[in-house]
Amino acid sequence: MRFLGTAALGLLVVCSLSACGQQGGEASGGASSSAPAEVGGCTVAAFDAASGEVGQVETSAGTVEVKLPTDGPCAGHLVAHGELGVIGLTVSGLDGSTAQVVPLDGAGEDAPQALVRVDGEPHPRGGFQPHLFTVTDEVRELTVGGSPLVPFVATDGGMAPMTATCTTDGGVAVLTATTSEPPGVVLAWDVERTTYAVTATGAEETGTEQVRDHAADPVLREEMPALFEPGALFADC
Repeated sequence: MRFLGTAALGLLVVCSLSACGQQGGEASGGASSSAPAEVGGCTVAAFDAASGEVGQVETSAGTVEVKLPTDGPCAGHLVAHGELGVIGLTVSGLDGSTAQVVPLDGAGEDAPQALVRVDGEPHPRGGFQPHLFTVTDEVRELTVGGSPLVPFVATDGGMAPMTATCTTDGGVAVLTATTSEPPGVVLAWDVERTTYAVTATGAEETGTEQVRDHAADPVLREEMPALFEPGALFADC
């Protein structure tokens, strides 16, 4: 891989470009309309000086650098610097140490070429909420029905097997396991795989299929170990 809570803990406040990614003329009260865009007080100069590097993302407009600063004028934003200046999103409750770029191999020319993954701060009882973002002409969180695409990951031992990975056509797949019915002598699982297309404006479910039926726990752990490893999300992307 190339590295670059609950919903309440991972609350994200989305700022549109008109509100947060203002053109320089609006932000400075009279500069020309060709001035670089900026997010709040996060100017190009402030971005360049900020720490919190996440990595580089390829877009249709070229390569952009992404940061999640913890101090200075850019703090509290997931921001990217490209040809047009600084674009970004106001965020809170995210653990910057988890930030990484997830490449989307096979994505179409006009689709996002990568995702930025940042997890929410660890939940006191164990677990975290992964968040995925796209970087195109603006920064957006990838959600389904208003909720993060990847489910909350519990690390206290009470979570059913789950993982997420990339598809060969530039999308995302979420695999979830439920206990088979009727129960047998040995714990067994049914596994479903739900796929999502990733576009510049969001994610769309494209299908669900059952990929394992009544798989014995020891067998499933050997065949699909990522389901049982919280740190294995997007490990093969």
